[in-house]
Amino acid sequence: MQQYVKLTEYLNSFISLPNAYMDDLQRHLTVKQIAKGVTYFDKNTYSKKLSFLADGIMRIYDIDASGNEWNKVFLSPPSLLLGNPNIEAKSTHFIETLTACEVIEFPIGLIKDSLIKYPKTRELQTKILLHLFEKKSKREYDFLTLTAKDRYLKCLKEYNSIIHEIPQFHIASYLGITTTQLSRINVSIRNQQM
Repeated sequence: MQQYVKLTEYLNSFISLPNAYMDDLQRHLTVKQIAKGVTYFDKNTYSKKLSFLADGIMRIYDIDASGNEWNKVFLSPPSLLLGNPNIEAKSTHFIETLTACEVIEFPIGLIKDSLIKYPKTRELQTKILLHLFEKKSKREYDFLTLTAKDRYLKCLKEYNSIIHEIPQFHIASYLGITTTQLSRINVSIRNQQM
């Protein structure tokens, strides 16, 4: 199973895991195809599954009091899908598919049991949480120190392989600007390249 190989490589990029743990995961996984435009996680709900994005593009977003959507991050493989890093708490964000996606799912109970049964998975959990924290910190730093244009240029580089599949209004939301501002930035960049 090709998707399982992607998952194995992703997890082993953090730490070498016991074969028995990986066998447990493989026995309990479910592969799902999800259509474009589907809300995969709803905010303020408990998840009964932990998921891994094997194929496709998703976004994590929030909705403010005025009904505006704000993209927090775009996800492409390999990525864990977490509505909340605390798997026992309610999701703090929405997750939606931007393209058709393939997802590997595991029961939350299996993950909780694994933390007891396989002590090495605690180290994996810590490394994944540190990785997520570093990404979040860099994004916050960028919002504090970079102009909208510089954030856009960084976005183009960071999401180079998928940016052409993400609608402009989602990119503008991710940058914290309007689509009109994003259009002006694009014009400015094109003019500089001439």
